[in-house]
Amino acid sequence: MVGIRRTGSRVLSAGVGAQSLGVALLPAGKAWDVLILPSRLGYPTLDVLSRVLDQPGPVLVDFGDARTRFFVPAGTAARWVGTGVRTAGLGTWIVVPHPGGVSSGGTPAG
Repeated sequence: MVGIRRTGSRVLSAGVGAQSLGVALLPAGKAWDVLILPSRLGYPTLDVLSRVLDQPGPVLVDFGDARTRFFVPAGTAARWVGTGVRTAGLGTWIVVPHPGGVSSGGTPAG
């Protein structure tokens, strides 16, 4: 997870943890929404954002599922129109690596 430390610590305290599985469930639609792109779109998007913005914001890359998730302002999911992009907004939950857990590669997550 890139750049979610400050925002994440506030949001994670409200999440429902599944620490034994190394994941946490976080409610979308309150502090942020998520745009979910297939990595063939997500990687180039992150590359462009990284070049034009000093700090592009929190991004979660899921190598096993080949998806890139961009955390965006709450309410974005309800207004998003785009082909090939899924959204998570109010009433949905997302799964993220549990802070301090161990990733599948054996390295600390978060």
